[in-house]
This record gives sequence, structure tokens and C-alpha cells, in this order.
Amino acid sequence: MMKEKMDVQKAVELLQGLYAGRLDGEERELAEELLKDEGVRRVYEELGDDETLVEELRRYGRFNPVRGRIVFEKRLQRQRMLRWMRRLAAAACVVSALGGGWLLWQERSGEPEVVVATGTAGVGENALRLRLANGEERIIGHDLQDVIQEDGNMTIAIEGGNLSYGRGADVQGEKVVAGYNELYVPRGSECSLELEDGTKVWLNADTYLKYPVRFAGDARQVEIRGEGYFEVAKDGRTFSVQAASGVVQVMGTSFCVRDYEGEPAMTTLVTGKVAFVAPGGERLELEPGEQAYVATDGRLEKREVDVREFTAWREGWFVFREASLEEVMQMLCRWYDVEVFYQSPDIQEMRFTGNLKRYSTIETFLKLLSVPCEIKYTVKGNTVVLYK
Repeated sequence: MMKEKMDVQKAVELLQGLYAGRLDGEERELAEELLKDEGVRRVYEELGDDETLVEELRRYGRFNPVRGRIVFEKRLQRQRMLRWMRRLAAAACVVSALGGGWLLWQERSGEPEVVVATGTAGVGENALRLRLANGEERIIGHDLQDVIQEDGNMTIAIEGGNLSYGRGADVQGEKVVAGYNELYVPRGSECSLELEDGTKVWLNADTYLKYPVRFAGDARQVEIRGEGYFEVAKDGRTFSVQAASGVVQVMGTSFCVRDYEGEPAMTTLVTGKVAFVAPGGERLELEPGEQAYVATDGRLEKREVDVREFTAWREGWFVFREASLEEVMQMLCRWYDVEVFYQSPDIQEMRFTGNLKRYSTIETFLKLLSVPCEIKYTVKGNTVVLYK
């Protein structure tokens, strides 16, 4: 019994490894032997296609492992082990990919390779709102291409909903005015911007950022409410991010800040070194792969985390690690600009682990979610209702 189970698991591992480009030698030959089955090859070749994934999930999502094992044993008696193993491998591969922990995240040499284009602002219909230093407010849609002349002899280049700040030639003897801009990214949108000092920032849905049009003095500081990923340019000055949960102090590094009202706040370090300082003065120094976690009651702790879980959103992925359905839906509601209601409150604590590509509509995701977990849903306008 154990041998047959191991054979199926090995087949799944081989297909996943081949898809991710990790196999060579004998393992690659074994995987290619599996692909001689037409059904297995079709699933393998179309793993990146959304419609195929949904179709295969419907087909295999109600796969019963107990009944499958009985049938498997009978087929073994008929000397058809290899062919049946291939079919089981295809089913297990798809079910694992859609409901478990692999989910089409490819890796080579330990670095994730995303197979979908990065999303930008205006993917939905919700435009960005930019308040200039003079108080004027601009609406920025995904199709806007423009150059705005700002205070302090600065320009803002806008393309595809993304912003880049540039400095004009200084006029000798003229005092530089260091005003502030305020950018709001609504639910259903995201954007990226490059600040005047070269720092790059990616902002997730429902996020507010306040920042100088031009950094002056020995310190650089911005203010955020929501979620942003920062790649700070080194120029000898300190850089700090002010959030409701505390202040992140850096010199030059990359990190993610998540600080939504009513939710735990998290500062996750990707590279370099930062210090997180809570409002009461408590200080944590972080190394790459560590996170400053602030609970809703203000409790502060340091955690070791998989940084992909907190940064993959900027590359078009949702990554979950033992996340409750309520936590999953919080992220989805911001991106798809919907509200969710639970007719069966107990399902809010169901746990999910996996990596899912971000789809153009929430219904695609709900279809993937509903079959293996026996969750049903209805969508009416911007309202999603979940129930058993």
C-alpha cells in the first residue's frame, strides 16, 4: 500500500519539478516518460491557463482518495499501474496546485519566477487620486499619459497609472520649495512611483502615501496608511516610514509595510537592515526574513517569515501560509473592491496555504476556492456571500 502511494507522490513531484525546470538526469527522463500520456501532457502544458485550471479543478476537485485507492489496487491487478498512476498524478497535480501549497509558483535557483505580467494601477476602473503641493487634486486613470509641473522645479511623469518624480535644473539663488504630495490608491487598484531621491515604492489597494515633492535636509520621511513595498535609494541620509503602528528607520534597503486600520500591522524586511520603533519607544532591529508584528492590542513581537507571503502582491500573486478564510478575504476585498458576508460564520476560520495567481475577476478565484473546500458563494454587484 505504501509503495503505491509513494509512486503517486513521486509522479506529482516529478511533474512539478519538470514544470519548474529543476530536473535533470534520471528524474527528467522519468518525468518525460509520464508525459507520454496525452491527458497528463495536456494538463502539464496548460497549467498556466486560467480556464484550463478551473476546468481541471471541477473535474478532479471531488476526487475521493479512499475510492481512488480501491480502484488503483484493482488496476494494479490488471497490470495497468503505470497508466493509472499517470492519471492520478495529473489529478493530484491539479488539485495540489489549486488547493494546496504549490500552486504554479515556479522557482529556479531559489528565486521565484512569476509567469504573469505585473499588475499596475487602474487594472480595475478605480482611478488614483493625487493631491499636489498647491492643494490641487488630480484624478489619474490607467490610460493617462501626462507630465505635471510641480512646486520646487519638479516634474511628475505619469504613464499607465504609475508616477515618476524628476528634478529640473535649479535656478541659482532661488529658494527651493519642499511641498508635499498625497497619493491615494483606492480599493481595486495599485500603483508604483519613483520618488525624487530614486526610492521606488509599490502601493497596494486602499493605501494612502504622503511624501515630499523634493527631499530637503539630512533626513527623508514619508507617511503611509495601508500597504507599500519600498526599495530605498542610498544617498547618505536616513529614510523613515511613519505608520500608525510605529516608525521604520532605514538607510538603504527593501521592505514591506502593511498597516491597515483594525488589522495587525507588519513590517517585513527583504534586504538590508531596519529598525522598527513603536509609539511607546519599544525598538526592534530586523534582519532579512524577519518581521515586526504589531497585534491589534499593540503587542509588538519579532517573527521569522517567508517574505514572499508579504511581497508577492506586487508581482500579481496572492500567497497564503496557514491564513484563515477571513484573512484571505480581507486581501481579496481590497483588490477586487467588494464586501463579503458569511452565512456560515464557522467557515471564517478555515485555513489555507498556497500561492495563487491574481485573476481579473474575483469569481475566478471563488471558483477555485469553492470546489476543494465545499464552500459555496453568490456574487451580487460588489457583495460576495459565502456559505457551506
